[in-house]
Amino acid sequence: MYRFLLIIFLLTNLPLAYTQNATGKYLPDIVSAVSYSKTLTDSGMILKLLDAVITINKHKIHCDSALLNDDTKNVNAMGNVMLIISDTLQAQGDILIYNADKKYISISGNVTVKRSSKIYVSQYFTYNVLNRMARLSTDATLKSAGQTP
Repeated sequence: MYRFLLIIFLLTNLPLAYTQNATGKYLPDIVSAVSYSKTLTDSGMILKLLDAVITINKHKIHCDSALLNDDTKNVNAMGNVMLIISDTLQAQGDILIYNADKKYISISGNVTVKRSSKIYVSQYFTYNVLNRMARLSTDATLKSAGQTP
């Protein structure tokens, strides 16, 4: 009985292990971009993407432009940012920052979060990729329930 439960537990946690590299970082993957440019700096290479779609641990980021640091794997996305965490949780805002070391995503500026049928408005949203915890800033208000924006 205990072996059966352990196997189920391990199988349900496979996606987390699959998306990590040897150093334990969740790496951003570029799905698409209308155009891009490379800039070499002292600390490595910076990719500038326009009209991009990026995934981090199966979470999709849509944005007008993004800067991806090839050395740190951090992502800074700007303009019409949308983070799709699951079918029931989406967040939109002006600026998104993914910190690869801390494994968290933050969205700021005109934040709208849709969770199931509820829509919240806030100035700040954070999401921890490791433990899948999402938080809104204390100014968050419920905009609507059961309606689309």
